[in-house]
Amino acid sequence: MRIRTILAAAAAPAALAAVLLGTAGQASAAVQPPAPSAYYYNPSGNALGGPQSAPGNDFSFASGYLAKITEKQNNANINHQTITITGHVDPGTVVSDQPNGGDSSTPPGAPNMRVYFEGSGGGVSDGSPDGYMGQHWWAHPDSAVVYLNQTTGGFIMTVTVDPANWSDWNGQPASANQALFAGAATHVRNIGVSFGGGYFFENGVTGQGGVTIDSIQVG
Repeated sequence: MRIRTILAAAAAPAALAAVLLGTAGQASAAVQPPAPSAYYYNPSGNALGGPQSAPGNDFSFASGYLAKITEKQNNANINHQTITITGHVDPGTVVSDQPNGGDSSTPPGAPNMRVYFEGSGGGVSDGSPDGYMGQHWWAHPDSAVVYLNQTTGGFIMTVTVDPANWSDWNGQPASANQALFAGAATHVRNIGVSFGGGYFFENGVTGQGGVTIDSIQVG
């Protein structure tokens, strides 16, 4: 099921009737999860700008170096569950990663997007060493990666939240630090995809076309 917040709400007329009649009148309403938001690197390439929404969840590569698209979560526990992200890449897309982040020896088609999540890392801050190592995780199985110059049309990305499938900000496997991984996976605040190329997972891509995110599901 898609992670979402359920809000119990009572309509005003029903609440008034309950007061007058001495009965309880309450209806439940599901609050839709926030729409995905994009983050772009600024021209210097040293900081992220965002979040930016997009009509229909259609995100353009032409707006700059697209680094990631995420959907906010509320301290969600996704450990040992499966993330599934669906969408499509616009026809005729030609993208490239940032020159200072790519590897010139990689073959054409290297620019890619991959499943990504961000957790609390056990409550440490982003600025601490444990924060960098424990909060941001990228999937590496083929099922969780889409090569943008080799893909047109629909895609399905899927990966299990298990240490064997993930790497940290420094490219180290989650299996080498399972406690930090578990701390992040049980306190998730963002799930989505990141864009990169060469040796880097989130240095951003740019070019023509774009990508649409249809759904982000965990179950």
